[in-house]
Amino acid sequence: TYPKKQMTIQNDYLQNGLGVNHASKSYFIAQKKQVFEYLMDKIATASMVASSLGIPQKNITRYKRELEESGLLKEVKEDQCKITRRLAWYITTDKNLFPTIAQLPLFPND
Repeated sequence: TYPKKQMTIQNDYLQNGLGVNHASKSYFIAQKKQVFEYLMDKIATASMVASSLGIPQKNITRYKRELEESGLLKEVKEDQCKITRRLAWYITTDKNLFPTIAQLPLFPND
């Protein structure tokens, strides 16, 4: 059996939605919305977004993945980041800037 303190920690963890209470969930949802809206009219790297919005890089990375999986964010170009000076992907939520994929012909010799 678990010690009483361990049981209390586990119960608190489960009751608070896997370690995140309601206030924290709202906070993360607000951050994700802020990232989405920030990228509606610009392209930027995750580091640039983190720097501009004051949101931790690890949170930006999570929101990027979630928005990509939902089809709401795309990587548009790979270039030097203005913050880190390293090669990085520029991202956006502006659907007008999403890259288009050229359809290859089914029978190229026709």
